[in-house]
Amino acid sequence: MSNSLTSRVYHHRFLILAAITTLGAFLRLYQIADLPPGDGYDTAQYGLDALQILDGARPIFLAANFGREALFSYLVAFVYLFSGPGALGIHLSSALIGIATIPAVYFAARELLGEERPVLRIWAPLLAALITAVSSWHLNYSRAGLRVIWVPLFAALITGFLWRGLRRDSRWSLAAAGLLLGLSQYTYQAARLLPLLVLAGFLLSYLSRRTFTRADLINMLLTFSLALLVFAPLGFFAYRHPEVFNDRLRQTALLEESANLMEQAGAVGEQALVALRMFFIEGDNEPLYTIPGRPSLNPFLALAFVTGILVALGRWKKPAMLYLLAWLLLLSAPAMIADQAATAKRALGAFPAVAILIALGMVVPYLLYVQRTAGGEFSSSTFYAAIMILGLIWTTYLTFHEYFVVWGQDPSLPAHYQRDHTEVGLGIASIPQEDAVLISPFSADHPAIQLNSLRHPNMRSYDGHHCLLIPDSGGNPLHYFIIPGKTEHSLDQLSALFLNGIIEEGPTRPDRDEPYYITFTVPQAAPAQIANADDLLVNWENKIGLLDFTVSPQNPAPGDTLTITLTYRAFEDLDIDYTAYQHLLDQQDSGPVLVAQVDSQPCGGSLPTSTWRAGDTISDTLVLHIPEETPPGTYQLVAGFYTWPEITPLTAVGENQGFLSPIEIK
Repeated sequence: MSNSLTSRVYHHRFLILAAITTLGAFLRLYQIADLPPGDGYDTAQYGLDALQILDGARPIFLAANFGREALFSYLVAFVYLFSGPGALGIHLSSALIGIATIPAVYFAARELLGEERPVLRIWAPLLAALITAVSSWHLNYSRAGLRVIWVPLFAALITGFLWRGLRRDSRWSLAAAGLLLGLSQYTYQAARLLPLLVLAGFLLSYLSRRTFTRADLINMLLTFSLALLVFAPLGFFAYRHPEVFNDRLRQTALLEESANLMEQAGAVGEQALVALRMFFIEGDNEPLYTIPGRPSLNPFLALAFVTGILVALGRWKKPAMLYLLAWLLLLSAPAMIADQAATAKRALGAFPAVAILIALGMVVPYLLYVQRTAGGEFSSSTFYAAIMILGLIWTTYLTFHEYFVVWGQDPSLPAHYQRDHTEVGLGIASIPQEDAVLISPFSADHPAIQLNSLRHPNMRSYDGHHCLLIPDSGGNPLHYFIIPGKTEHSLDQLSALFLNGIIEEGPTRPDRDEPYYITFTVPQAAPAQIANADDLLVNWENKIGLLDFTVSPQNPAPGDTLTITLTYRAFEDLDIDYTAYQHLLDQQDSGPVLVAQVDSQPCGGSLPTSTWRAGDTISDTLVLHIPEETPPGTYQLVAGFYTWPEITPLTAVGENQGFLSPIEIK
């Protein structure tokens, strides 16, 4: 770091920054179409939001999935104009934000260190940008497809413009900081702490000068007024819908109102230790974003980080150093007060401060221990430079190897990203929209299925472990997508009902030799072979009819379990969730006595009657346990429906009032 080398670096700093950004872009875009290997629930939800935006929706805040800020979904919608819908556009959006963060960290470091000695203010910002580019912590979330990646970008940009405005008395820069501060509130919950960080910057600057002038007041009001102006639409939404706006915070809050002060302090202290361990010792165990247990910083970066903190503490009289420490503490706080999701994710807003502190920890020891005493000239310090260069090369290699080889090639990774849901959605995308699609046992409402199927309009789901759904297709083909399982009975039932059905296997799983799903296609206008299809055994108010039922075993013993299968027909679109019941009655002279019962919503609760449509046929299988103390004799099996909690029954029309058959217990 001789003066001549520092001078050359200064004159070529933007070219060097471009090379660093290119390196970071390579790490964030390499294999982006395949890694991560899917979208999963949260990520796919952003894709659905984006499609709604492209359809004309203009949300201020997204209420679905516990409430989410909308800016990331708007970016995904823009990227979809070029990439088309799917997981790629979501991951590409977060990667682009991650790339933009690299020069933003340089900008923040340059302005924070603008009054330092030339070596520090020239080298440290470039090193901070390089650390951002090759950090595994930042890389993981740059590719994850989550809105949290906005926070380090906005934190860095706001810091850069704030300190540029404070140092140069530039109201344009302070105005930019205010506009960005307001916009940051549309990104992620942790950004709600950024106003405190900006306030800290103003106060530290004024305290260092020991003055507070009228111009200072105008500057502060300018910044926060513009921030409030941009925030106003979201603020109005938060005022009108506080329960929606704060739903996610309540869900993840570590503290409970019922806990006393000591319990709350203990919980925060314990979580704070988890957050501190995340930096150096043991990271998150969530395999969705990282190698389980790997700390956010490797040993080389961790040592430089600790050194940088000591440097900032040693120079605490400089407002920029105190600001860095405040940044670190404030934006790490979400990781210390939330008990759900990844700790590294919660603390990501502190990452730019960490990168700058690491850069300080690398450069300042050079200034302290390598500088010559005479004349202020610098030695070549080949050994020190070699250690720093090797450490950065090792960091780059380790980041690449751990992400793309160790983590990226983990055979269990597709399962963590719910690749099976993605594959089901991709398979459904090729089905004509007028055809009916039935999915078992996955939910058709899962965001990954909705997104990758291009929101197929005729998707429905049921749980083939308990039941079978056959809709009235209007003469169009039926397409069943069945996820294989030991107790998933759809294929056997469908093969018996539709003799000309076509069975095909979907794509093969990489972790085991079986398909993601099996399709059963019912050709156009093929009738189901349903017994008593035209004759009703029971009719409940012309809303639901019973076509058939089976009971096994025919002559049970006390302690046995009856397997009962009932085949229903819906005569209209139902809008009420009825509870179905099957009761075993002992018909005594004084009246029926209940011996055993099963009361539940149909299909094990997965196909409530409010989802039934006119023409649906539902085959529902359930089990009824006969108590061991039941004496031998003849009992009556009855079925019906009622509303809960009113217990208002559906009345059976006709002679059969729901009596199915006598049961002879041996």
